[in-house]
Amino acid sequence: METGTIERERLCRRIGSAERVAWVVAPAGYGKTVAIEYWAQHESRPVGWVSVDRAHGDRSSFWSRFVAAVRSVMPDLDDEVELALTEEPLGSLFLNILIASVACSSERVVIVVDDFDLIVDDRVLAELDGLVRAVGDRLGLVIAARSDRPLPLAAWRVSGWLVEVNETHLRITADEAAFLAAPLGIGEDDARRINHLVEGWPIAFGLAVTSAARDASLFADSRELATSDHDLLDHLITHILDQLPVRARDGARMLSVVGSFDAEMAHELLGPDAGTVVDELQRCRLLTASERPGRTALRFHAAVRSMLERQLEWHHPSVHADLHRRASAVHRNRNELGEAFRHLQVIGDPRAAANLVLGPALHLVDIGDRAGLSRMLAELPPPSQVSDPLLALDLAQAAFFAGARTLAEAWCARAEQLDASDGGVVELKLQTTQAVLAMMNGELGAAEKHVDEFVRLERSVRSDGQLEQRFCTIAARLALVQRDVPAARVWVERARLIAAPPVMVEVGVPGLEAWLDMLVGRVESARQRITAALAWADQRGLRPHHSVFDAFVTAAWIAYRAGDTAKASELASKAMADAELLGYDWNLVRAGVISARVRLIADGPRASLAVVRETLAAVTHDRSPLAAQLDLVHARALTNLGLLGAARAAIVDIDDSSSCRIVRAAIELGDGHREEVASLLDERDRWIPADRIEAQVLVAATLDGTARLEAMAIALDEAAEIDLVAPFLEHGPAVEALILHPSLAPIHRRLTAMVRQRRETASADRRQPGLVEPLTARERTILELLPTHLSYSMIGEQLYVSVNTVKSNVKAIYRKLGVTTRAEAVAVARAASLI
Repeated sequence: METGTIERERLCRRIGSAERVAWVVAPAGYGKTVAIEYWAQHESRPVGWVSVDRAHGDRSSFWSRFVAAVRSVMPDLDDEVELALTEEPLGSLFLNILIASVACSSERVVIVVDDFDLIVDDRVLAELDGLVRAVGDRLGLVIAARSDRPLPLAAWRVSGWLVEVNETHLRITADEAAFLAAPLGIGEDDARRINHLVEGWPIAFGLAVTSAARDASLFADSRELATSDHDLLDHLITHILDQLPVRARDGARMLSVVGSFDAEMAHELLGPDAGTVVDELQRCRLLTASERPGRTALRFHAAVRSMLERQLEWHHPSVHADLHRRASAVHRNRNELGEAFRHLQVIGDPRAAANLVLGPALHLVDIGDRAGLSRMLAELPPPSQVSDPLLALDLAQAAFFAGARTLAEAWCARAEQLDASDGGVVELKLQTTQAVLAMMNGELGAAEKHVDEFVRLERSVRSDGQLEQRFCTIAARLALVQRDVPAARVWVERARLIAAPPVMVEVGVPGLEAWLDMLVGRVESARQRITAALAWADQRGLRPHHSVFDAFVTAAWIAYRAGDTAKASELASKAMADAELLGYDWNLVRAGVISARVRLIADGPRASLAVVRETLAAVTHDRSPLAAQLDLVHARALTNLGLLGAARAAIVDIDDSSSCRIVRAAIELGDGHREEVASLLDERDRWIPADRIEAQVLVAATLDGTARLEAMAIALDEAAEIDLVAPFLEHGPAVEALILHPSLAPIHRRLTAMVRQRRETASADRRQPGLVEPLTARERTILELLPTHLSYSMIGEQLYVSVNTVKSNVKAIYRKLGVTTRAEAVAVARAASLI
């Protein structure tokens, strides 16, 4: 290469500082000879040179050349040395004469022995040791080699005779790299980057910058460097790979699949010969220590490793893939998921890569092993240790199933940070993960956007990821909770076709089908499906589980709508218990809503409000679209208490929906605004059956005479067909009385019997003991606040009514209780168990 020339004074000083021996050892291409030549040019002592080659690596040839080199710098050397070497080439007489001649000389010289590793006779090593010990102070040695030889280096080091120069010293520094590349028009930053890529390897740097001068876009990584630069590739093969013994060459290729390795990894990849192969590679100086905390490991130079692996991949692709799988297994057993994942990605095995994390996580989920899932979560690496976005997303999904929402969101953020794709598999998996997280956090609008994006990407991107395969069940849940029946049908139909584990086949998908059946009024089908699903889960003790939770909620709604409050309460309690264990607003809100609705018709509005308060205290996103369902139940209970202002305030920010319109209509009905009720409910014919029937009940309550009876008959007739009861029990005595009208009572006989039974119980007698006239709902609420220290004005603010309204209601309370003061009212009310 035509680059700048540098004077490597640091190497010069190091070599020249040797008292007797400078041992210069490094693989080919590290500039050993160049560095020694530069030192020799500036050395004050005469320097002789011996270059060993394969044809003259025997003992006799070596010593002949060595003596000739000594004579070149010490002309008065005794002639008997050559005569003794010629007459007795196998004897040691020549060495004794050489030592004696050097000892008597006044000269101090240095002999360079280059390519010393080509010496084939180990007797030379002992003879050199004798020379060093006897006359090393007068006859210094600079020995250069590509691999280690069994010289007595330790003894020389202890005696202070030895200076070692290896690849660490021979590497090009960043400043040297910038200087060398400048004449080629390569900027300082690019020169430093290339030098970092080749780890300061001089030959690799020289060839790389020459190529980079032709194409600056080359060499994004060491793998590309070792395969794109043909000059460098030829050098690596000719001067490194081909020089290795066959066993070491094959072993080097096999070890090249890992960035670094320890004894365990080497044994897994090479088998019983691992130790011998590694020793040979170390002797050839092809391995260096790897910086791995807590473990002694070795590695190849990055470019060498890349070249070796490419050779293996070209010539033995099946062996290459098998070795990566074996390396992945070792890393997985060590819980080094990032490395395990990388090996499987290299050989294009995404299914196996996914099985590292998400497969085991889903298996634990499917069998209900929460403890195992928690243990797995504790073993996951921190986000900073993962550099692959697909693995980060698998970890996010595993964390999600373990109930670790914050960690799952952190992994999603890490995947977004790492992802440089333009809409491929990573983006599809990201949309999947973000959709399920948004849905479970109650952010239904955000979840819907992720579903739409998934559908868009799905047209052009295919992924066999396990969660992507189950994505239809996620989208189905979202459509069902939003009561989007057409979309739900599409996604539920897709869910029926997926190849899923038993829990999804027996519980997950039937639960979705039952939920859809319930929404569209196929009550008996819904009941049969959900009963079978829960029985299957119960036989296997599969709790808590997200699919089983959904089944509990659906079963509770079916029982609630049929008026079976005892069964609905039992199922809702189980759902609430599982929601607390599973976490996520999705579970807490949905369990809280059905529990509060059951309490509303079974135990009254105050019991319902207590459930709402407890649930809202547990959820994280209390203003999410999902949590708004709790606000609707809150408003229903307040309406039943006559607190219409508070009910309005509870739903003032809720988006318009059939459920919201029904609650608003009930509030307007309580205020006597009949026209507003009709306006709010005029689109009811397009709503799902339960909402349509409840809207018809409210519309009937706004009418008079025959029209009222006819409208209620429509509601009762449709409700009887689907065994619907609940909507008739949440709107007070007036609606219940209408159900018992002689012309209506026969239409829905089970509802009629239930209303009569409710009226025959103590709750049906709404007259408080000891009162001439019963208290209204609003009067009862104000009475409960009288024992507090709240002023009438403060009571009004809390109940969203004027102070005058509070005062008028207090006067009515005094009259009905037969008292004249606030204290008397409290005392009488307590005696009568009214508060």
